[in-house]
Amino acid sequence: MIETTCRVCGYDEGDERWTGSDGAQYVICPCCGAESGVEDIRLGWVRDYRSRWMAEGCPWRDRGEQPADWDADQQLRAVPDPWR
Repeated sequence: MIETTCRVCGYDEGDERWTGSDGAQYVICPCCGAESGVEDIRLGWVRDYRSRWMAEGCPWRDRGEQPADWDADQQLRAVPDPWR
């Protein structure tokens, strides 16, 4: 199964982040900055990273990529169920 949605923040820019159980692509999320295969390997790590990111006010790592109508709460609803 190919994953394109960030396990931490739910952002989906279409880049392949995971291509199967061991297929991390080491893509850095332009929204939260999590790197697939590094910060998103274990559920506890994902939740910790997400909590820190949210505590900082959900800042965008790459501000030039942030959509004008971006809504953090709406995006977080897109986090895949196994990673909530």
